[in-house]
Amino acid sequence: MKIIFIASSVSIVCVMKFGTPHKDTYNREDDAFPIAYLIVPALILGIAINQDHESPFEMYAPAF
Repeated sequence: MKIIFIASSVSIVCVMKFGTPHKDTYNREDDAFPIAYLIVPALILGIAINQDHESPFEMYAPAF
């Protein structure tokens, strides 16, 4: 299952990166969506909802 998931993820990224857009009127200069609106909440949720540790700050403590 992991191989199928990785292969499908790679194929989606390749189509998004190298494929032709679906619309002929796509203008790269007008596509100005700030990516920070996606990255910052994902980072906050990744730290806040951490299932491997007891607290979000435990991952930064050295293991003894």
